[in-house]
Amino acid sequence: MSEPRIDPHLEPLPGVGAVAPDRAVSRFRELLARTSWADQTPDTLFAPVYSTLASAERFAESVRQLYLAHLVVLRALLAGGPFSAAGERYAELAAPVLRFYLDWPALTDEPPPIAPDRLALLFGRPDVVLAVDGPRAVETNFDTAAAGQERPDDMWEMAEAIFSPGPRFTKTGRPLQGMSDYFVEHAGGRPAEYHWIMKDDPVARREMAPLIDYLNRSQQLVRHTLHYPGDDLSRLQPADGRHYLHRSVSIFTVNKDRPRFADLLSALRAVAPTCTVPIGLSAVASKLFLAWLSDPAARPAQLSPPQRAAVEALVPWTRVLGLLGRRGLAPVLAEPSEYVLKKADSYQATEVHFGWKVPAEQWPSLLERCLDDPQPWIVQRRVRPKLYRLAEYTDDGVVVRETGLACCPYLMGGRLRGLETWITPPEPDLTMINRMQFVPHFIRG
Repeated sequence: MSEPRIDPHLEPLPGVGAVAPDRAVSRFRELLARTSWADQTPDTLFAPVYSTLASAERFAESVRQLYLAHLVVLRALLAGGPFSAAGERYAELAAPVLRFYLDWPALTDEPPPIAPDRLALLFGRPDVVLAVDGPRAVETNFDTAAAGQERPDDMWEMAEAIFSPGPRFTKTGRPLQGMSDYFVEHAGGRPAEYHWIMKDDPVARREMAPLIDYLNRSQQLVRHTLHYPGDDLSRLQPADGRHYLHRSVSIFTVNKDRPRFADLLSALRAVAPTCTVPIGLSAVASKLFLAWLSDPAARPAQLSPPQRAAVEALVPWTRVLGLLGRRGLAPVLAEPSEYVLKKADSYQATEVHFGWKVPAEQWPSLLERCLDDPQPWIVQRRVRPKLYRLAEYTDDGVVVRETGLACCPYLMGGRLRGLETWITPPEPDLTMINRMQFVPHFIRG
């Protein structure tokens, strides 16, 4: 008997056809206008989909095992090996990467507590493209703030209001409720306060305010406080040990405003000396780990069978550009339309080049520039999305649109907290980052 596929099996939500198209799209636009991100998405509505809980959990379990594989690499890196000859080359590249991710101002950290309950420290939202031959994790985003979760949550809430799917579909799977549950579990069921840090700009303030408000309204034991660089924290008092720092920004964001973040973190350190996720785990956000695990000659021999299976299933062919050599580089030079170039450590797709978008005559010189960069670049084989036929509510009624999808599980404390599903066209480009269009995604309990 063959193993079940690990991607979530998508089905159209029952009963959506009973809602008149004009009513659905007008109601959606009315609700969308109340959100903080209405100008960043098309205003047509895709009919909701659902996955069974069993299907979603199979998907989440494969990502959990991929995370544990990252920890095996990190543990070996911190211990100095043992590595294969190919692994040693990755370890040399990883040393400065590790220092970069640990370089948070005003914060210190012990080596990451990789045991005993390693999954309790899993926090992130990997970007997973639903490809023809199964899901492929093109970015892991482990140890991130899982930023933007209010957007798929808004889609979930709006779809519930428009289509009324019933308790079987709404008991679990709402992303922000999952996030709220995570913090309650993290606090061990005791009163606690979580101190979030965030960059100070109008967009962040507009989007973060309703998120924090929801978390504070959804339960009573745990409180959340948002802090921006430049805030006056002189009245903060040393806490009783039930205050935690939530690193809700990346080190990239911190470094853009480092002096003021240093002041902010210095003031918070006396109040909230413990982080929700240890700083020592932050290096697993690097795409260098994807390349390391993708390369059979380099990946650690001590990976467990489930970890190895998750790597084989989820990770597309990914290599460090500078480690390919002339022979390995030849197919990349010859077929730019089959590859994506990414800086191993960058922020919000700022240094990503789709080979099919680069003029053919410019591709060799682009590769040369990336090879000359002292920081590592990776090259990843193109992942072609499976095409789904989805119903879309528009001004012309319901139309059938054929499109690819990314389905990203929110994993916090090692548990699945919801699914973010969004449109990824067959010919993706960076405009989809700024104009994301989401598909409401429920989990049938």
